Amino acid sequence: MNAGSNRGPLNAHAEQMAGKYCSIRLSRSPGAHSRGRGGSSSLGFELIKHDFSTEDLFGRFGSKMGAAVTDRGWSFYDRSRTTAEIVRDVYTAIREGAGERTVINRCNTIGHIGAGVFDLQRTGDDTSGRDWNRTRRMGVNTLAFRGVQHGAFFATDADCVGITAAVPWQLNQRWLDLLSRSGTPLFVSAAPEAVGAEQRRHFAKRSHARTRNVLWPSARLARNYDASPLALRWRSRHLRLVRFTW
Repeated sequence: MNAGSNRGPLNAHAEQMAGKYCSIRLSRSPGAHSRGRGGSSSLGFELIKHDFSTEDLFGRFGSKMGAAVTDRGWSFYDRSRTTAEIVRDVYTAIREGAGERTVINRCNTIGHIGAGVFDLQRTGDDTSGRDWNRTRRMGVNTLAFRGVQHGAFFATDADCVGITAAVPWQLNQRWLDLLSRSGTPLFVSAAPEAVGAEQRRHFAKRSHARTRNVLWPSARLARNYDASPLALRWRSRHLRLVRFTW
């Protein structure tokens, strides 16, 4: 799977990175899958984050694609196979290399093509440990509008709780609470100097709560961008309405 003479001006970085993935032999021998089962788990890795391969393969982020996924005139070398088939083989090669026991969280990948291959998918842009408005926009909104898909093809990851001194703890506490109640993956990225006894207590409490509570956006999801603060309503499986005011 190499770029042939018919390719367009794919940027040099993307071409180099695509070569990194495509150098994996995709026409594998019959025993290749079984040889990959131990994979990275045999090295002690339980979770791997796989990112940026869509840009690596096509030279563009999804937000820059528009009606075309890559530069005009560019294609993979093998014109007998669809782009979806080739991308699926790349994903499968990553899964085989990681091994079946390793959990793979992927970002900047094509959701439906990776279904059944990867365990989790980041479904929104990055949250922030510096700018709370970015977390509200990219994290809270992602959970609100994509959380309903959780568990359908993969676990939906709305990104982590970034705990630093730059973001008020009362806001991150609500974000932590919401993620833990949602039943979706919960990741915490914490600066050591921002973690004290109160934060540790909430980490333990929310970890326990994940086994008891599951929330999803209620039919009346209240969003009011003209007034501050933003209010979101979530309904628990026991039909208890939980109101989050950001």
